[in-house]
Order: sequence, then C-alpha cells, then structure tokens
Amino acid sequence: MPATYHIDAPARLVVITWSPGIPQLTDWTATITAVMSDPAFEPGFSILSDWREAAAPPDRLLMETLVDSIHALVVEGVYRWATVTPRTKASVGAGRMAELMAGVNELPIRVFQEYADAHAWLCDDRATKNQPRKH
Repeated sequence: MPATYHIDAPARLVVITWSPGIPQLTDWTATITAVMSDPAFEPGFSILSDWREAAAPPDRLLMETLVDSIHALVVEGVYRWATVTPRTKASVGAGRMAELMAGVNELPIRVFQEYADAHAWLCDDRATKNQPRKH
C-alpha cells in the first residue's frame, strides 16, 4: 500500500495519502523515512495520515508498532499526528485503540473519520503558535 506525501511548509504540515489496499509496515516505514529525510521537513511539523482508502485497518500488532513509531517521531519533533480512517466499524475501533495506546504515553495522536476535522485539529492553534513544540 504505497503512499504519496505533500509538505506544506508555511502550514508546517505533511499530508500523507495512502493508496487503496491493506496497510503494511514496510510501506509505512519507507514513507515515514522519506518524509523525515525530505529537506522541506522540519521539527515542529504536524502529520496528517490519510488512510481513507485502506481496505482494512491495521491488526493489533501493526497498530502497536505504528503507535510506538509515532512516539519516536514525536520525540524527534513531530508536533501532532492525525489519522483519517474509513467509516467502517473495524476502522473506527482500530482508531479508538490507537488513541487509547497514545493516551497512555500522552502522545498528540488523534483519529478522525472526516478529513476537514483532522486538518482543523492539526492547524487550529498553529496560526497563533507557529513554534515547534518543546519536549
């Protein structure tokens, strides 16, 4: 399930759009590596990960791996992480599980079914606080 990404430097936002398919850790890792090594990426950017075309949500093991990986990215300077999922019961459940796992570690991760809601959460305070979050 390959992905494309776009970096909006003025908004301090990266949008990752996943192709239709089943989420795979290798694709996720390759995409995140590309984003983090892109010269336009800077600490303090937020990431919107658009999984609306996913055929199925990640299984529990993959979800735990993704949340752990996002934790490492937050330590490296990602400000917030939002994921947009399909509106299926399984995807909503997986998203809730991710939020619960993130909450245990106090990570700035949220899962949405609406792209506009995810975008607003990532950017709502950036207009007045255009500073990277300190850890």
